[in-house]
Amino acid sequence: MNQPEGKLSRVIVYGGNSEQVDISREIRYPALGNITLEILRDKNQDTVGIGLNYFSGTNLETSHFF
Repeated sequence: MNQPEGKLSRVIVYGGNSEQVDISREIRYPALGNITLEILRDKNQDTVGIGLNYFSGTNLETSHFF
C-alpha cells in the first residue's frame, strides 16, 4: 500500500445526496501550523461563512466564525 508524502494542506467535505451537493466545507491548513481556515459554500459556490481556528499544539485556543 502506498503511503502519502508531504503535509496535509486542504480537506473538502461535501453535504447533500447523490443528485446534488447542498453545501461544502473547505478546511485549509496553512504552513504556519497553528491555524486552520474553514470556508463554507452553498450549492451555487457562494461563500456563506468563514471560520478561523487558532491552536496551541493540539489544543484549540480560539475559534471565530463569520
